[in-house]
Amino acid sequence: MKTSELETWEARFARELSLRGATGREVGEALETVRSHCRDARVHPDTAFGSSVAYARQLRPGPLRARRVGRLLLGCGASVPWRC
Repeated sequence: MKTSELETWEARFARELSLRGATGREVGEALETVRSHCRDARVHPDTAFGSSVAYARQLRPGPLRARRVGRLLLGCGASVPWRC
């Protein structure tokens, strides 16, 4: 896989974990675990873990955080009283 595909997988994985309430430290640790495994096994995360979003949901099941969901639904740049 290309570097851009790997970056996209990691970005989606990190975003989904964050939406599910993971702290920055937890996201970083999860990414390092994925990277380490994939480096050692010489495989792409899709091969080792499947969909980035599905894998994040396995690691962190439960509802999305309401504040982050609101930002996603309204989108950055919309006329909202807070900054994205």
